[in-house]
Amino acid sequence: MENIFLDIGVLVILAALGALLATFLRQPLIPLYLLVGILIGPVLGLVTNQEVIITFSEIGIALLLFVVGLRIDLGKLKSVAKIAVIGGIVKVGVLALLGFLLANFLDFAYPATIYLGLAVAFGSTMVALKILSDRQELNSLHGRIVIGFLLVEDILAVLALTVLSTLGSFEVTGLLLALVKGIGLLLAVVLASRFVFPWLFRYASKFEELMFILALGFCFGFAWLSYSLGLSIAIGAFFVGVGLANLPYHLAIAGKVRVLRDFFAVIFFVTLGMQIAISDLDLVWKALVLFTLFVIIVNPLTTALITSIFGYKRRTTFMAVVFLIPTSEFALIIVTEGMQRGDIGSNVFALVVMLAVLTITYMSYLVRFDWQIYKVAKWPLRIFESFSREHIERVSVEGGRKKGKQVVLCGVDRLGHKILKALSGMRESVLVVDLNPELIEKMARKKISAIYGDINDPEIFHKTEPKNTKLIISTVPDKHDNLLLLEQTKSYRRSMVVCVTASHAHDALELYKHGADYVIVPKHLGGEHVAFLLKKSGNRFGKFKQIKKEHLRELREIMRK
Repeated sequence: MENIFLDIGVLVILAALGALLATFLRQPLIPLYLLVGILIGPVLGLVTNQEVIITFSEIGIALLLFVVGLRIDLGKLKSVAKIAVIGGIVKVGVLALLGFLLANFLDFAYPATIYLGLAVAFGSTMVALKILSDRQELNSLHGRIVIGFLLVEDILAVLALTVLSTLGSFEVTGLLLALVKGIGLLLAVVLASRFVFPWLFRYASKFEELMFILALGFCFGFAWLSYSLGLSIAIGAFFVGVGLANLPYHLAIAGKVRVLRDFFAVIFFVTLGMQIAISDLDLVWKALVLFTLFVIIVNPLTTALITSIFGYKRRTTFMAVVFLIPTSEFALIIVTEGMQRGDIGSNVFALVVMLAVLTITYMSYLVRFDWQIYKVAKWPLRIFESFSREHIERVSVEGGRKKGKQVVLCGVDRLGHKILKALSGMRESVLVVDLNPELIEKMARKKISAIYGDINDPEIFHKTEPKNTKLIISTVPDKHDNLLLLEQTKSYRRSMVVCVTASHAHDALELYKHGADYVIVPKHLGGEHVAFLLKKSGNRFGKFKQIKKEHLRELREIMRK
């Protein structure tokens, strides 16, 4: 017992030092945890009770997938449902097939070829959501597309885990039986989420500790049930997470479980590094180079082609491509399960772990220098726009466009919706410019003039007829986009009034310095609006109930649109 405590102590201390170093250098944490595992395992041999720590890491797998399930919000798929579902399935299918063929080319044996094909097919939900959240881009167009893709990929990855459990001794009846078991387990979760979870957690929500332990009980209970059925524990944990995601308390549950998940997830990622053992160095390095090139070239090209076919412009395409590059934590879970079952050897396991380290690190640098890279890549990306040219022409409409001076509104989702409503009430001639083809189609149905595209594209800018424009309003909070817009408009006509949006006060000051006539800072305006409502109530705070009704009506109107 003393040795186990010392081993976990060494693991956690070195992981903490690695996390501190990674944070200081602004690097992703997962590759550092994997490198710490390599250091304390194969290199220095500091950990002696690997089997016990591997058991702890399985708890990390269950909690990791449980929290991923809690984040599955199908409502987020509505605005990008078509590209998320169809595009996500096509992307996974194409990359899995091409990855399988590459593994065959490198003379990997079956079923390792299946595992390698799946390993390169899924993007990293954990890494993408973390960076999107840090950059406050979860609700951006590319953020919603990325989340939509990843939600679909997560569901497909869980289905893959179900199928992979039969590969060792593959039989059609075995595969069908595994699928039946998986469907039965899912049905049990659906019934529990309909008839058990709501009233049970409504009562438990009154007691924080009870809600926490009850959520963990269901997580481990369904993980045990999944294991008893011969399936991965990850499947049961994921399914029950999805079942609890529909409860109004799911965020509170996720918040309480997250700390425990983070601790065991660290053990899981460090343990992956500890288990690396390469018996054929030449094969692994050759495969690592080719699979890394596959992930950073073929994966982005596939994603770019899919997003372009669905009508999205190159800026949105580029950002979606960047966030969908890294190898998924699901790939690590899949190969861990495969090695435990004996389906794959240490070489394949080591290959996928090192591939995850390289691709996650590569993506972190792409995100850090995304604007500089985009300025170089935007011209080659025009090739992909040719696949959506007909769609662009179809969704750009001139209906309702009046003669005379106009207001150009860039971005009509959320904040832009209220501005458009106000301008329409003022009987202003409005031209909408947006990168979301579905929103442009909605404008077309309402006979509102709209152009599909990025106003920073010179072609789109001139199509807006800037000589007839008296005001440009950008609701896009990206600082670089707004700086480019200011440079373009002020060089065309310095007197043109331009209002832009910023997420932070320091960004707003920089935009003012570059000629913005007004900068919208949503957080600041939110505080001003509440202050206005307080004054309007005249100390009669019961008026907030009437204000609530009006607000609900506006929100429902936005959701309908």
